[in-house]
Amino acid sequence: MLYAPQDLITNSSRMTMTIAPGILALHAQMRRWRRHIHQYPEIAFEESATAQLIAEQLRRAGIEVHQGFAGTGVIGVLRRGNSTNSTNSIALRADMDALFIQEQNQFDYASRHPGKDARLRP
Repeated sequence: MLYAPQDLITNSSRMTMTIAPGILALHAQMRRWRRHIHQYPEIAFEESATAQLIAEQLRRAGIEVHQGFAGTGVIGVLRRGNSTNSTNSIALRADMDALFIQEQNQFDYASRHPGKDARLRP
C-alpha cells in the first residue's frame, strides 16, 4: 500500500515520505493487479497465469524479464543505465502462490476458487 505523508506514524512521532508522482499514479492499477491475483489464486508451481501477468507488467515498465525458473518463476532485472556490472545489484523476492485456506470475508475481490486464498508477500 502507498501512504501519503500524513498517514505515516512511527512511535508517536510523525514521519514524512515523498512518493514519486509516477509511482503514485500507478496506485489504482497496482490495486487492480493485486485484487485480480487475489480473485484467481494459483497454488505453488501452478501459477502460470499469475506469472504471465507479472511478466507482462514488468515488460511494460521496460524491465528485462526471464521466465520459467522452477517452472513458474519470474525474474525482473533492473539495471542502472547500460551497466551489466553485477556488483551493483539488488534482488527483490515475493511469493505469488496461493494457500489452501477457505477465505472468510465477503470482499468483492474475494477468491473465486474455493479453498484457495492468494498471498503476495515480500
